[in-house]
Amino acid sequence: ADVRGVAGVSHLEGSFLTASRDNTAKWWVRDPASGSEIGYHCAQTFTGHAGFVYLAIYRPPLSPAEKGLVITFSQDKSAIVWDEHTAQPLHVLNAHKNTVCCGDLTAGGQLVTGSWDHTAVLWSLDWKPQCTLQGHAQGVLSVCCLPDGRVLTGSGDKLVMLWGPAVLGAGGGQYEKRQAYAGHEDAVRGIALVPHVGFVSASNDMMVILWALTGERIRTMAGHTNMVYSVCVLSAEECVSGSEDRTVRVWRGGECVQTISVPAVVWHV
Repeated sequence: ADVRGVAGVSHLEGSFLTASRDNTAKWWVRDPASGSEIGYHCAQTFTGHAGFVYLAIYRPPLSPAEKGLVITFSQDKSAIVWDEHTAQPLHVLNAHKNTVCCGDLTAGGQLVTGSWDHTAVLWSLDWKPQCTLQGHAQGVLSVCCLPDGRVLTGSGDKLVMLWGPAVLGAGGGQYEKRQAYAGHEDAVRGIALVPHVGFVSASNDMMVILWALTGERIRTMAGHTNMVYSVCVLSAEECVSGSEDRTVRVWRGGECVQTISVPAVVWHV
């Protein structure tokens, strides 16, 4: 089945997580016996969701006494927190009313989930819903947490929204909308932080846009011939995008410097 998401594992160089439409996530590690730089074997399979798994991410231990965790996001309206060693579920997070398709971690290790139910949810460190980010008119399709605790969400409503802790008196731990970024002509599918600059967004409108957090659109990158599903950042001047057009494109300074053709849709980079 299609692999919908891929994410690196921070403490183990070369290992990564994949999420699939076969309802599972898998942890892959290098296989020294293969004698190849691209030889991998599956170290763990995370089985328990009742629908497609869109993404799996790793949360490193927050203290020496803690384990690392794997978190998966699914069509079954839940996110599941797993033990990294046993692949057993530790917490099932049920706060959304539709597919949970994306998520990210704050600098302090808190999870933010995004859903087709038009909301994102910030979870406490003990896996309780802390607050709901409400404001989008369609599903939340991408989430990106900033180092200062603020959160970016991208939606089917064509907008990116910036959220931050609410002003005093609004209740502890609550978030409020700070800004909306309007520039795409279709759903926003991916967001990635560009350190010291702002962020990039990828959209069904075939565009990748570089934004300043203040709201300025710095540049638009055009070249894909179909929907752009994902974007990742290599440096302040370089990013990579993946598309329905079956290409991966490398951008430098706003120009496409390399196009890599692959046999199928590129869901995630």
